[in-house]
Amino acid sequence: MRSLSKRRGTKEVIGSLIEGEVAGKVKAAFLTFAGERLGYGTGHLMETLLIAQEWRSRSPVDIRLLINNFPPCRDLAEEAKFSYIVYADDSYNRDIFQRIPQLIGAIRPHVIIVNLPTIFQKEIEKLAKELTPLIVVLDNDENQFFKVAALINHNINQDAHFYDGVKDVPCYIGSDYVPLCRKKLENAKLRQGSRFNAEDIVVTFGGTNPNNLTLKVLQALHAIDPVLRVSVVLGRGTPADICDKIRHWMRESGNCWNFYHGLSHEDFLELLASSRCAVSAPGNTLYELCYLGIPTLAIAENEATLRVANAFASRGWCRSIGLGTKLPQGELIMALQEFIDRDDPINSRRTCSLDGRGVGRIIDVILNVIAERHGIATIARQ
Repeated sequence: MRSLSKRRGTKEVIGSLIEGEVAGKVKAAFLTFAGERLGYGTGHLMETLLIAQEWRSRSPVDIRLLINNFPPCRDLAEEAKFSYIVYADDSYNRDIFQRIPQLIGAIRPHVIIVNLPTIFQKEIEKLAKELTPLIVVLDNDENQFFKVAALINHNINQDAHFYDGVKDVPCYIGSDYVPLCRKKLENAKLRQGSRFNAEDIVVTFGGTNPNNLTLKVLQALHAIDPVLRVSVVLGRGTPADICDKIRHWMRESGNCWNFYHGLSHEDFLELLASSRCAVSAPGNTLYELCYLGIPTLAIAENEATLRVANAFASRGWCRSIGLGTKLPQGELIMALQEFIDRDDPINSRRTCSLDGRGVGRIIDVILNVIAERHGIATIARQ
């Protein structure tokens, strides 16, 4: 494994790139995917946007996003003011990344960053043979490896020793590289309570809410106490019929709970920072909640995220109660009741070892690759 602090010969080059001292802009292409395939949400897209936004704020860079035809992808890219290309009209295309080499050839970037779900291992292997320099960002504990310019795996459960014997590929492994933006998180802390009701229980299950665990949890909370203070958050990719079903149930049950659909990331972080506690899927949001110190009950959508939830719980960062799809409603009610009863909103703030600087570390890895493959002189000429 590599550590940027141990790398030699590129520090001055990286400093120049960060300060924008080269003539013209560095060009970068980010390949990502969101939603509409095996229950994946918008997590990889949100990670990509965080990295791209932070990089753009630090130095001149021309970033092009390569996204699939998923409306929230386009909406979020446009709101963040990034240029993008839709590489596939159907998220279920058999060879979904077929056009990528051609598109990359037209863009001619200095670096390509790939941030895709674990199901695309074979596709990434193919891209690694056709594109260079390629950086792969992983969030899985399945010992995936690709022969690329650099590999980052920030999954909390990944065995770092798997990469110990790798010689030709710089590997950056562990939660230090979780794509968190400290500045945004700290700003959320400063703003907490200014726009959202303080001390609500936040219920959030990612960008697409694939198994509609949101409604299952809301019904359990209603059974515990209909007058609990609750904020319901649905992501951009949540299907309209699921949104309508939740709204209808809330009207029928007489709940006066806050309902949010498609909050901006900044507003979402402020809501989290203001909350008493949270019930969440163990995705990107769980990392943010743990950094903010919000007591969280994690309910997994699948086996992979269950392993993440259990890893967090073993460190004392959250509580994990298993797979939501297999959890009987009676057990869910009891677990929620215990969680709420044990929670003291004043004294129960948690601490974790995440420092919120993962996005910056990822950008430094990218700049290392550019410096080593191109150098200042090459970048300045293009």
